[in-house]
Amino acid sequence: MAITIHQQPYEYTALKQKLIVVATSSNIGQPGFRYVVEIRVNDNPKTTFYVQPNINGALVFDLYPAVYSKMNLGVNTSDAANSLFGSYSVQSDDIARNIMTVETKIYEGYEVLGVFTRQATAYELDGSSLINAAFQISDGFAPDPNDYFALSSGTSYIMSDLVRSTYALDDLLNQYSLGANTIGIISFQDDYGVLTIPADDGTMLTDNAIDNVQVIQFNAAGAPIQTDTLACSIGAGLINHLPLMPANINEAFGLDGDWNHYIINFKKSGGSAAARSIAVFKADKTKYDECRFDKVRLAWTNSRGGWDYFNFTKRSEQSYSVERKRYRKVVGNYGRAENGEPFTFATYDRGLTERNPFVEKMLRIRTDFLTEGQFEYLKNLIYSESVYIIGDDGEATAVVIDNNNYTAIKTRSYAKTDLELTLKFSNDYTA
Repeated sequence: MAITIHQQPYEYTALKQKLIVVATSSNIGQPGFRYVVEIRVNDNPKTTFYVQPNINGALVFDLYPAVYSKMNLGVNTSDAANSLFGSYSVQSDDIARNIMTVETKIYEGYEVLGVFTRQATAYELDGSSLINAAFQISDGFAPDPNDYFALSSGTSYIMSDLVRSTYALDDLLNQYSLGANTIGIISFQDDYGVLTIPADDGTMLTDNAIDNVQVIQFNAAGAPIQTDTLACSIGAGLINHLPLMPANINEAFGLDGDWNHYIINFKKSGGSAAARSIAVFKADKTKYDECRFDKVRLAWTNSRGGWDYFNFTKRSEQSYSVERKRYRKVVGNYGRAENGEPFTFATYDRGLTERNPFVEKMLRIRTDFLTEGQFEYLKNLIYSESVYIIGDDGEATAVVIDNNNYTAIKTRSYAKTDLELTLKFSNDYTA
């Protein structure tokens, strides 16, 4: 008499997919039989489900609806910084911030002397570390996470939607001989942000082999001027948020005054490549900055479970939406008038009176012209459930995107029209 588990999710995989558990029981014939599924996320109180068998007597249960709302996308940091994005040391997480640990037990339950009773024997699943990533139906059912997330070679991708065509910097990458697999991006010296990697030690994500990150700074002639190494925090079921944007590098190691670009090499313990390198080129303020408007830097959770970024450098406009609640107050001292206090009123007494108005603060921002790759990249910003504005000091301000549509017109030159977004600040503005 026992439960047999036939299918369960991978131990280290994406949260946003069908996380199907299939099991059968030899006690299916007992009166009032139910499968009892007990789920615990990140050591929080357990949640229990009583599930009727399907027509074949099996349990078919999707964990995703039961656990997805418990994902923690907080941006706290262990450093003396204003947010995760301003960190200057490796931020390691096993049960929080973009990853969750799920423990699942299955019991048999049926009527004993007319009373439904859960049996004592628990059948435990392997347990899962679920990252805040997504698989689509086109990826098929339960794709192998090793094929998508493991950092095992120089063609692997970290937890970012960046690809080589995003910024289309092939000319610069080739000019400095930075390799055919290197991804190039443009960034300002005061840009904050972390890049996220799977830091499992191979216990759950079998092929993952990342050990450390090497950062090499170069001058405009392409000569190396500074090399630094960042040790990753490796362990079962972990992810790391690495401080690798220019402002973070400046705080962690210092940026040389002559830096033109730096390359981020993700390394195995033996020194070979664990993932595609990323080359960060200093933004030319005469070309990428707009002196009339302040830069607005956005961070968002991407489709691979990490954080991505983009600078909106064109027109930005703040606006306020006010929802008013009013009432009409009777003018005069009706409640106090008597023989010793005659009825009167003052000329400044208010009749129509405002209650506390509900004020929403909004910011409309705009990009420069987008490349084909940037259009694809920014689609994930529109879809994202967690978006922040990053300030010049690394402070994070929570916003939501008010746009429901994302449309761009393709020109003959394959450039995209500029993109305009309306951001709504998540917290009420106090009037």
